[in-house]
Amino acid sequence: MSTQMATQAGQGDRQVLVITFVVSGSLFGMETCLVQEVVRLTAITPVRHAALCVVGVMNLRGHISTVIDLSSRLGLGQIDLSGDKRIIIVEWSGEHVGLVVDRMEEVLSVDRDAIGHAPENVRAAQSHRMTGVFRAGDRIVAMLDLDKVLSLESDLDKVASGGPPS
Repeated sequence: MSTQMATQAGQGDRQVLVITFVVSGSLFGMETCLVQEVVRLTAITPVRHAALCVVGVMNLRGHISTVIDLSSRLGLGQIDLSGDKRIIIVEWSGEHVGLVVDRMEEVLSVDRDAIGHAPENVRAAQSHRMTGVFRAGDRIVAMLDLDKVLSLESDLDKVASGGPPS
């Protein structure tokens, strides 16, 4: 392989595609490889005795998906389900999960080196659910750590130690 081709291949490995979206006025992103699809908010069946962040379940072409209020999960308050919301469908732990967001933004190609650590002044409830942040023009995008966003283990640990869940 020529040096130029090796350099181009190395640059391709450093780039990541990021889907960006708005939740409660804040801009977030996640790698597109985690996203199955994005759908409009449709009929959701409530689930009794579910966690506060669980909006309910929906049937998406024969797949039952749990729908999560991403705003609530990030400690930003409950999302208003009226209007033109979107649901980002991801596969996590072998099941389809929908994340309700206010609106979709764009897909960006980001150099992995441009993604830095979350600033220290970010609320702890949010920062431990991020893999980092990057600048997109004049805006800052917070990259979500899907495993930490969807895992309830950290919340159960907090409750066991006497603290409130996030």
